[in-house]
Amino acid sequence: MRAERAIPGSTPAVALGLLVAAAGLTGPASLPGQSIQPEAIEPFLPLAHAVQGQWVEYAACDSRTLRYEIVKTGASTVTTRVIVHHHGKPLGQPALRQDPRQLDPLARAATAVGAARRQTRTTIEAAGRRWPVILNEDRWIDEQVRYLRRTWVSDQVPLFGTVRMELYGDDTLEAQFELVALGADR
Repeated sequence: MRAERAIPGSTPAVALGLLVAAAGLTGPASLPGQSIQPEAIEPFLPLAHAVQGQWVEYAACDSRTLRYEIVKTGASTVTTRVIVHHHGKPLGQPALRQDPRQLDPLARAATAVGAARRQTRTTIEAAGRRWPVILNEDRWIDEQVRYLRRTWVSDQVPLFGTVRMELYGDDTLEAQFELVALGADR
């Protein structure tokens, strides 16, 4: 069994869900599975059009579920409530976080660890439907461990735009989550 270690570029909030790293890039139309040229894309700002009441739920490792709810929107920031359940029971108290609307958090996380990024347009199935997504593959090495974070994002998913995330360290799955539900309470 692997010894647990801190994930580079991570904080307890990031480790909680790694959802904060959910962003991607969009640009000119391309075929599914086609790589995107970096100069042809613009930053994906998933909170730019966030609306109070939107929510998403994710299934994560170890029988955990994560729920993110937009509780307040302002001209420049969005306040989100994060609720974690483990085996259906609350894990700790809900947390509030505030993020700028003009944030590309996955790009920020990749920059923090010096990751090389590859992006590909594709489709993925989650929460009972198919989503057009951009797959972001970030690779970096820290303390002689090769990391790969794969994040599928869509501008059709509220909040941080994440459909699925997987994090590998030396080819071993260390964290993952997938969209299972979304909606809006008005």
